[in-house]
Amino acid sequence: MNLQDITIGWFGVPGSKRSGSKTHLVLKGRALCGTVFSPKAEYQWCYPNVLMGNPECEHCKLIKNKLLV
Repeated sequence: MNLQDITIGWFGVPGSKRSGSKTHLVLKGRALCGTVFSPKAEYQWCYPNVLMGNPECEHCKLIKNKLLV
C-alpha cells in the first residue's frame, strides 16, 4: 500500500439533511477503519493524500500514526 494512494474525505448521501460525517482515511473508495456507510453515500475527498491532512475519525487517526511510524 502506497501512502500517496490514501486520501482523506467524508461519505454523505446527496440531498440528506443529516450532517456531521467525520473525515476518514480512504483507499479505493473504502474507509480504512472499516466503517460501513449507506450504499447511497458518495465519497467527497478533502485532501488528495494522507500526508496533507488529518482525519477526524479516531480509528483513522490511529491507523495514520501506525502508517507513519
